[in-house]
Amino acid sequence: MSALRPHSATTALPHIVAVGFKRINKMLQELAPDFADRASVDVLDMGFEQAVSRVRDMQAQRPIDVVVSAGSNGAYLRQHLDMPVVLVKVGGFDVMQALARARRVSHNIGLVTYEGMAPDLAPFAELLDMGLVQRTYRTEDDAQACVLELKALGVQALVGPGLVADLADQAGLAGVFLYSTDAVREALEDAVEVARAARIEQAKRERLNTILAQLSDGVIAVDQQERIQTLNPTMAQWLGVSPQAWLGRKLTDVCPELSLQTTLRLGVQDLEKIERIKGKALIVNRMPIVEQGVLTGAVLSCQDPISIQRVDRHIRTRI
Repeated sequence: MSALRPHSATTALPHIVAVGFKRINKMLQELAPDFADRASVDVLDMGFEQAVSRVRDMQAQRPIDVVVSAGSNGAYLRQHLDMPVVLVKVGGFDVMQALARARRVSHNIGLVTYEGMAPDLAPFAELLDMGLVQRTYRTEDDAQACVLELKALGVQALVGPGLVADLADQAGLAGVFLYSTDAVREALEDAVEVARAARIEQAKRERLNTILAQLSDGVIAVDQQERIQTLNPTMAQWLGVSPQAWLGRKLTDVCPELSLQTTLRLGVQDLEKIERIKGKALIVNRMPIVEQGVLTGAVLSCQDPISIQRVDRHIRTRI
């Protein structure tokens, strides 16, 4: 594993953690230096539960922008980590290259991939002049069973991710690694772009929060699923809650009287309604957020009628 770098508040580079065993780990280690000017890449030679635990520990020490992994390992990480996980994609050219390498070993070839990774190549087997048998797996036990089954069927060369290729070697078959260097490089490129886009959005959100913090109106903004994205200090004070405690939660679940579900469903404004929220009479506005013609969320703003009257009286006394 590459050395972890000390975190600094001024660190501008995205922090990417690449996770993979043996063969793909070697590729990741070789490619990581190529991204040194655009990202800080740490490579872990582990997977599944161990990788989840390690990534969480690293996240506690220094924020991680994106995780990169592949196959069943990547699917497991995506399911168990609360952060973006970019998977190494298997392209048709990668598959054909791997099959060509396997064909130099034997006419009888097996292709074992994680569920949903590769297309059905059986119709092309005759054109490729090979006896091709395909299987898919979800767990390591599934992969082991596939390898033993194909060996019993007379398969001599087995194409698959690192797990499958290693199991094939252990079973006395020729294991051919499915992933290409280009595919792994593309995944790292995607991770850099995901991190860059997320940081741009975070910067926008921070600027917006700074503006909203200065308002005397209470404001809540939600996404398409009505998850709270922004809750300004004025609204938090009226509701008697901590903004951080509500961020990411569904508005209807935490405060049904402020629900924005109808606004999200109909995409129409509902303005200047007098409502009693937490025992306080407020003027409430509900508005959809539309970006480039697409409804992406909604915003609720509240005004205190007493404050409005006070400002009105102040203005009148100065006229």
